[in-house]
Amino acid sequence: MLTDDQVMAECIKVVNSSVVGLLTTVDFDGCPHARWMGSAIAEGGLRRVYTLTGKGSRKCEHLERNPLVSWTFSTPDYSDVVTLEGRAGVLSAPIVSQHVWDRLVACAKAYCMSVLSNDDTVEFVSIETQVERIEYLSPRLKLFKPRVIEMSSRVER
Repeated sequence: MLTDDQVMAECIKVVNSSVVGLLTTVDFDGCPHARWMGSAIAEGGLRRVYTLTGKGSRKCEHLERNPLVSWTFSTPDYSDVVTLEGRAGVLSAPIVSQHVWDRLVACAKAYCMSVLSNDDTVEFVSIETQVERIEYLSPRLKLFKPRVIEMSSRVER
């Protein structure tokens, strides 16, 4: 059986190897909205996940009202799936490390930033998710029931 540290290491590998993650927010009527987003985690683990979006996007509106979010990442063959749950908010100033910033810009360019950056009226903001709970499924490792890590009880080593 895998230890929590081994599970965390596997989860970090999956998230770091994913070009995009599926971010789910909740709208004003309680309806979930999922979309693929480029993302980056801060050095040192899965406590925080970052992404870029247009200022005033529906994601930002959703987060103002309900900060609860879910992120899902997987390997290309779905042999490992990581779900991160937590609370997210728009950063007033995009204070992230160079590593995080470089990854976010690379992901955003591949998706939309190159198209939208020609429009001077589009402003980008960072969204930071504080991860509270991690679920890991791995048919590859014969983990068919989610392995859960509660971040509030986790001490970083």
